[in-house]
Amino acid sequence: RPSRRPTRRPTQPSKRPSRRPSRQPSKRPSRRPTPRPSFALIETSHPVQLSFKNVPSSYTLSNGDRMEIMEIVQETLKNNLDDSLDLIEVAYAGDGNSKRMESFPLIITVRGTADASDFALAYIMEALENNLKDMERKCKSLNPNEFRNIILSIGPYEPYDGSSATSSRPGTGSGSGNGFGSGNGFGSGSGNGNGNGFGSGNGFGSGNGFGSG
Repeated sequence: RPSRRPTRRPTQPSKRPSRRPSRQPSKRPSRRPTPRPSFALIETSHPVQLSFKNVPSSYTLSNGDRMEIMEIVQETLKNNLDDSLDLIEVAYAGDGNSKRMESFPLIITVRGTADASDFALAYIMEALENNLKDMERKCKSLNPNEFRNIILSIGPYEPYDGSSATSSRPGTGSGSGNGFGSGNGFGSGSGNGNGNGFGSGNGFGSGNGFGSG
């Protein structure tokens, strides 16, 4: 008989080596927040002149009418000035003793970033020109007898020292040279009384300043 082949024992499956415990990934250091750039606000002052035609030659400008006209300008700018600018002050830049109103010079001070301030005068003129008829109507209502036929126009003008815009802050003054004249000023954020205008003497007006804020 042929010899019996030895039966092959079933081989045990080799055990796979156990996986090493996975290494915990190291935590990344938290990224520091990037500081946001700060945009400093600056104040700039801009000369703007109202011109009135058809004012009776017998009319003399009263302090009350002068302040009312300035309030009309202030209200118009508050409601229509570009959002990138804040209105600080509307100041009368003419001779406080003058009784004529054909030329009504103003200094308008606003606050904004450097980029917005580059276009501040254009924004001011746009807000006033777009609402010129409404301003004219309000001026006529101040004195219907004297102002019923007036025609209002507006434009920039050259102040006494030849500069078109000067940066200044209330209380710091703006030099002792020829500024934009003295007179009455008021605004939203300028404070009250003397000393809160734009310097004393021949600054931006050390007269009767008043404002809200």
